Amino acid sequence: MQEIIDTVNRYTLRSASFRDKPTPGNAARQFLGSLLLHGMLDSIRLSTIAHYMFSTEALIAVSRDGIQTISCEGNALWPICSVPNSSTSEITGVAVTPGGTLVSSSNGVCYLEGGEPKFAEERTSSSYSQNILCVSSTPDGKYIATGSSTAIVTVWSSDLKPLHHFSGHTDWVRFVKFARGTLPALQLFSTGDDGVICQWDVLAGSLISRLDYARGQSIQVFEICFDSGLMAITSNQPLIALYCSLSDSKTRTAGEDVLRLQPMGLITEAHQYTPTAAKFTNDSQWLASASEDETIALSSVVDPWHCFVCKEFVTRRHCLSFMNIFNSICILAAPPLSSVVVIAACSSDGTIVQWVIDPRTNRSGYTKKLQLHMGSFLAMDRIPGDELSAFLW
Repeated sequence: MQEIIDTVNRYTLRSASFRDKPTPGNAARQFLGSLLLHGMLDSIRLSTIAHYMFSTEALIAVSRDGIQTISCEGNALWPICSVPNSSTSEITGVAVTPGGTLVSSSNGVCYLEGGEPKFAEERTSSSYSQNILCVSSTPDGKYIATGSSTAIVTVWSSDLKPLHHFSGHTDWVRFVKFARGTLPALQLFSTGDDGVICQWDVLAGSLISRLDYARGQSIQVFEICFDSGLMAITSNQPLIALYCSLSDSKTRTAGEDVLRLQPMGLITEAHQYTPTAAKFTNDSQWLASASEDETIALSSVVDPWHCFVCKEFVTRRHCLSFMNIFNSICILAAPPLSSVVVIAACSSDGTIVQWVIDPRTNRSGYTKKLQLHMGSFLAMDRIPGDELSAFLW
């Protein structure tokens, strides 16, 4: 079956390069249908492969002025639904959870209801719910975290009741990331413009450790794989440092409150300018990243020198200051569940892009680009295809 899936993937990639051929989805359907008609594939295997191949996954991207969902099916990106921001607050982030789609703003955090964010008025007067800059959740949606411009990190329950308020930063908190641990079982990391990384015990509501990583400078990229705990960090340099945390409740009990990071690698060949966004694959084998120079890269975690760079989206301008910035990046598919890596990113000029790369053959597949008119996109997340209707509209 794996050979059939690999053949479909290769056929799909080839078909996307020519306009006179069917779309990748239709090409794959025709190929599988012919195998069934010729008796080379039974209906059970066909159903399994079809469920694997024909995903209806979508993206949700937010700008200060609205929310946009995008379909990734076929050889183009298609806008599904656009919802303008009807409130006086500015939207700042988005996170998709099993319980719904979370949207953060300067007035708090809420779930989408009927396609629109419904912010609770009683929370707007609380300092911890004001000026939220980022939002994140555990994979099961049980815990939610937000960071704000008031330097406060808040942990919420799935029904958006505040559980803990953490104070350990002196400037804007732009990143909050959960990670699975041993002691404790669930950890939260936060960082931002003060360059300090804090490690929190989510269940106990206490600080485990902290580190002045950037020595007063802001951190541009901070990404953590939930299962492995692998970190990717960038601070005002054209490189990405990879770490694993060695601090936990044991080191805290022993009186050590400084976050210990074990270097795991240094990605130096992916970008020439400071990275702006990054995302690990679920197995932590690859890191997708974007940079100020409008390039997107896929780097091997095991061998950081092994990377692929996409320059298809670089806009030729005379001044770097007027170049677009990819503010958020997502991975739609990756090995071992797929033979290719599918990367999507949103930029400051209202553009959504997609890049497909096959790491096995060192061959770039194809790119997609969608220009929207919703202002600068700030954040983006992936919506599983089977849950699109339930999450949104």
